[in-house]
Amino acid sequence: MLKVALARSDGRHSGKHVALVLTLLLLLAGVASSAVGKHHLARSKPLTAIQREKQLGPKPTPHWYWRWVPWRLGKGFAKGHLRAADLRPKQAPHRIPHWAWRRLHFFLRARASASKGHRTKQTTTTGTTTTTPSGGGDAYAQAIAYTQTRPSFNPSRTVNVASASALQSAISNLQPGDLVKATASFTVSNSSSAALVIKNRLSAAAEIDLTGVKIVYTGTQQVNAVWLNNASNLYIFGGDISTSDTGGVCLRDYGSQHVLWWGFNLHDCGATGFQAQAIGGPVDHDDFQGTIWKVGQHLAWDPHTEKGTGLHGANLWDANQTNAFTNNRFAFYAHDIPVGACVEYGNNQGVATGNVLYLKCVNETRVAQTQTGGNALQLWGNIDNTTKATLKVKYLEGNNLQGFAYRDAGLSSGTDASGISIEYGRASNTNQNPRYAGQNTWDLSAGVVYKALQPAP
Repeated sequence: MLKVALARSDGRHSGKHVALVLTLLLLLAGVASSAVGKHHLARSKPLTAIQREKQLGPKPTPHWYWRWVPWRLGKGFAKGHLRAADLRPKQAPHRIPHWAWRRLHFFLRARASASKGHRTKQTTTTGTTTTTPSGGGDAYAQAIAYTQTRPSFNPSRTVNVASASALQSAISNLQPGDLVKATASFTVSNSSSAALVIKNRLSAAAEIDLTGVKIVYTGTQQVNAVWLNNASNLYIFGGDISTSDTGGVCLRDYGSQHVLWWGFNLHDCGATGFQAQAIGGPVDHDDFQGTIWKVGQHLAWDPHTEKGTGLHGANLWDANQTNAFTNNRFAFYAHDIPVGACVEYGNNQGVATGNVLYLKCVNETRVAQTQTGGNALQLWGNIDNTTKATLKVKYLEGNNLQGFAYRDAGLSSGTDASGISIEYGRASNTNQNPRYAGQNTWDLSAGVVYKALQPAP
């Protein structure tokens, strides 16, 4: 009877039913544990909730599961839209399988347990607060807790939009102090050019709330879904962005200043998921945060000899332009990335200083045969060509990687990477590619500075 209840469509579960199911699971777990002999318990260490969670389900975990969980919990892209029918992942089966309910159960147990004992250390310098995760639970979510509080903004005018045409018109006529707010779920799509182009250069901030909005390029050319074209002074929130597996980059930023975009979800990208390049102007004082998955779906867009090694979850600074790439903050949860690296950072010219990165990389499955791939974070180029590049990696987590947690073998010979620091790093199940077996998952050959890495290098 329990198995049948668990297999029932999640859409038909009431809150009481889910609570009853979880209670039954806990009772059965208690009964099972009491039946085990004391001698066996003395010799066997019980699995933790997170260990039990990872054991459940097919391997690799189906893509739909990673979307279904935040939808089910009203987190991430579904924040404020708990179990909204129009946001339910289309790939998720109508009847959620037994293993998925069990895995969600143990995930919630692990999170609840971690939240009880979790502590953070805060230090304030020059008016900013840095939170250092102490380990346990979803440390990444705690590290980027700053994204839970939007910047103060008092709109002088509110423009409500409920359709693609209304959104396009509002952005075309955007003025400083405007709040453009989606009041309904709708889709912005285009098959011949970028579905949404944002090129507003404002003298003061305006805000665009894309919660519940899907932005999709549906064509077959190497075209972006969203193109930020040297925009300035914008706060943007939300947005589910895709290029339908056949298009180009999901979200491309060509030069921008003082642009903040939090809470985007990039997926089914033909090429790289997120790309920021100092083309047409500097990329300066920007702040991007979002989730990236299922990128590099059209390998023909990759100019590299080994197709797939040149497409990434996110690609930063890579443009061979002399415009500055400075004082930016990036935070990405990249999962189920079948190409390149979760994040690549590098260039051969220009200045890149004052940049900060938070990265959680899970399931980087690229098995590179001749070039490099499968890494959480990789660097390349002659990054100290003019002024030594700096990158402060506040948080780096790599789990289930074919490659390294950190890889700098792509740097030019003699490059000094001492301007790169990894303040907090955690790695598990890395270097699965036989080419990398037995090597240090933290590639520190170029002088990167590290502070708190596990395992220790």
